[in-house]
Amino acid sequence: MTVFALATAKSPGVTTSALALASVWPGGRLLLAECDVAGGTVLAGYRQGQQAPEGLTAAARRALRGGLTTEQLLECTVDISDDGSVRLLPGMVDQAQARNVAAAATSLGRSFTQLGLGPDPVDVLADCGRLSTSGFLTPVLAAADVVALVVRPQRPDLVMLAEWAPRLREQLAAAQGPAPAVGILLVGPRGYSRSEVQSYFGQFGMPVWGELPEDRATAAFFAGEGVVPRGGLVRAPLPRSAAGVAAALVGVAEQRRRLLAGTSGPPGARPDPPPPRMPAPSAAQASAPAAQTPAAQTPAPTPIPTPTLTPAGASRRRGSTPPPGLSERGGTADAAGGAVA
Repeated sequence: MTVFALATAKSPGVTTSALALASVWPGGRLLLAECDVAGGTVLAGYRQGQQAPEGLTAAARRALRGGLTTEQLLECTVDISDDGSVRLLPGMVDQAQARNVAAAATSLGRSFTQLGLGPDPVDVLADCGRLSTSGFLTPVLAAADVVALVVRPQRPDLVMLAEWAPRLREQLAAAQGPAPAVGILLVGPRGYSRSEVQSYFGQFGMPVWGELPEDRATAAFFAGEGVVPRGGLVRAPLPRSAAGVAAALVGVAEQRRRLLAGTSGPPGARPDPPPPRMPAPSAAQASAPAAQTPAAQTPAPTPIPTPTLTPAGASRRRGSTPPPGLSERGGTADAAGGAVA
């Protein structure tokens, strides 16, 4: 099975996107791992205070004591699905444990990979939150097969991601093993079109893999502030789009696996090769004075152009309210201002 990771340069919506994908994940078992350095919110929000093991903190502690087996990792998780197919590794609730989690990141990434190798394989979807210059979770991202960068198609968000793109490539290239496939997941209100974002980020080798719409009612439900939308969760706009995105991510992982195995894909398939690893420096390069190293190793990206697309349906979104309905939690749906995908 496969390890997928979601992260962002600054845009909100990573956890909401992860929950939407988990709710419609195609086949098999899934572990949703809250690896965000800022802490975990799924138990307090979506699960409305459900009691659970320490999760990521306990897993990191075990890893530092002498290794973390897949059985021990699963002991730190809790079921968050009706049929047992989706389990959650709860994130940190005490920032004092951040140092232990960072020290155990390599072991955690290795354990995530090993979950897919047993007789009962499990996919892993890691919510890594915001990227960090400290490389806090680089080992987890490097252990993934697929890394999807969550971004709103708005100019400030895209500029921030463009600043991060070459740095992230360098962090992943410095890790051991094959590089993950890295692409973009657009979320929230419309701004730049998918084709515009695709065209711009092509210079970084980052394709756009999918889009998740703004769906305030479902986002509020995932945050623990609303109820199941009318017609059920799978019919709501966010999960419905997430099903297509999940299928696309699985397809990217399968193409990467075939590419690494040296086999060709199905007729018409044109998988993008993973980015090459940076070669190790020669002895002469390693001993050269720092002043002789060029200050800028990565060309400056092309400036993001002025958008040609006016956000569609803005007035409709501002005047709309989520459909009323009842859920197993009770109550009626209401407008959840500020809850976005």
